[in-house]
Amino acid sequence: MADAPFVDLKAPESALRERFAQLLNENFAKEALLEEDARTQAEQLVRKGAPGVRREDLDLRRVEQLVKRRLAKERGFVL
Repeated sequence: MADAPFVDLKAPESALRERFAQLLNENFAKEALLEEDARTQAEQLVRKGAPGVRREDLDLRRVEQLVKRRLAKERGFVL
């Protein structure tokens, strides 16, 4: 039983590997764009400041994480 295939492939394994690599690369590219957009928006938000919060008290990395989460949800991107 250990030698039995886990799944029956309907396409050549090389084609499946190629498609998987393509999807993975597309996902990495989308995430990189998401991170860049989040970084830009977070920098703008920190520069503007928040009512009742001093700019120096705003943590850019934390704001960036929150913006990234919001953008991912809006775009239907799973982090």
